Amino acid sequence: MAGKRDLLTRVEFTGYWWIDAESERNVAGVFTYDPQEGCTLALHGDLWEQPDGEIPPILRGLSSSGDKITLLNCLVLRNKLRSGSFNVVELACHIALIGNYYPDESLMFRKSSVRFTNLDDWIFARYVEMKPRKNGDLVFSVKRGRQATLKCSAGGYEARLIGEFRANANSLGAEVSAGTELYVVAKKPQELAWHLSEIESINDLASLVFAAPTFLLSVSMYGETKRSERFGSQTEKVSAFFYRDGLRPPARSVYPLIALKRLQIVSPDILSVWREASDRFREVIDLVILILGQHHKTVGAGFLLSMQAFEAFDRLVHPEQLVSDDDFKVVSDAMIRAIPPGTQIRLRDKMKAAIQYANEPSLRNRLTSLHKRIAEQYAPEALGFKKSSLELLVKTRNYLTHYPEALKPFILSEDKMAEETDRMCLIILLSIFDELRVSPLEILRAVFLHNRFRRFVGELEESILKKQQESGGSQEQKR
Repeated sequence: MAGKRDLLTRVEFTGYWWIDAESERNVAGVFTYDPQEGCTLALHGDLWEQPDGEIPPILRGLSSSGDKITLLNCLVLRNKLRSGSFNVVELACHIALIGNYYPDESLMFRKSSVRFTNLDDWIFARYVEMKPRKNGDLVFSVKRGRQATLKCSAGGYEARLIGEFRANANSLGAEVSAGTELYVVAKKPQELAWHLSEIESINDLASLVFAAPTFLLSVSMYGETKRSERFGSQTEKVSAFFYRDGLRPPARSVYPLIALKRLQIVSPDILSVWREASDRFREVIDLVILILGQHHKTVGAGFLLSMQAFEAFDRLVHPEQLVSDDDFKVVSDAMIRAIPPGTQIRLRDKMKAAIQYANEPSLRNRLTSLHKRIAEQYAPEALGFKKSSLELLVKTRNYLTHYPEALKPFILSEDKMAEETDRMCLIILLSIFDELRVSPLEILRAVFLHNRFRRFVGELEESILKKQQESGGSQEQKR
């Protein structure tokens, strides 16, 4: 929103810097935040003695425009002599808090606020309405206030989505901007690291919901509320600046797989469930978001990542052994003894390692089981996931892993690889939401509108949704 400090814009503050309130020394310097480089500080002089090379954990500054700045976790980049008169010390800073000073390292905040890409699309709120009158006047109305709330009983906080606006008007014109701010409101004050961790977690959930990376736009922290006779109640507030890798907001909006207000109804404590599931499926989620963010340069790399994500997820949710441990030990011991005594050590070690994992299903077995589950849960060959394609998926994965020339005529084309990659991402997302206790039916309703997955709608007949609704109704009757 207009007037807010954000993580997309380069800012620079010139001022004076010191270590703490008791410090008698301060030096001039320039603080810079750059979205591509993070936070840096150039000090025009030595601020502290460095007998052991240690740096104070917190630095404070006052800019020429009156901004109070707190810098955390600084690291010296270079120390060089300038004009023979004083040193220029260049530092990198992990986090910068603009707006207030803090006395020690245990920075406590009662709430934080955040905006990230697609947040307004997730809430589906209409903030500004325009109504023409009969006399020719034009009336604008702007909505504000709480739009939705997600609770996290496990984390002891609420995520409140508040509609806010800013307006600037004169006799000739007016500018109005409105949008959603997400507030993380804790039951008791929490440390800075806690707030940043929960913000990151909610942002990851949003990326999963949109099936596209969402990027932080702004982060603010709120401390104590103080009262004074002259100024009334005032809350300590700081804007947080820190480096974000791969900060590339999308050029267009993305449709969510489930609207936030709907998620609030079907799973009001989703953030608690997400806390546990995100730790369990961390690698799988990262792989899927990596694919959806198109960080890979070739379709083959994306296809391999999707197969890796599927196998990782399947091992966690559907652990299976081909035979019992005792039976497998008999077979594996016999296979190891069968290796000729004169076999080269490297080959012997490789064969032993391969035998250790021979008791789990192959990719072919896992895909066959997945095909059966999808047919039982939705409909035969739903989402275009056909039995005839399973062998092609296996051969393509094997070719891209080992490049045997004999398989090359039987692998998928690049267009088909891209299609199967997206299909597998959708299947994994549906499965993850199922683990989050959000019915896949809720997600399937939005697949028809999702830019990336709508191509699978032709294979998704109405009978699937009807089947889901009927099974849901029968379960309600049993209750």
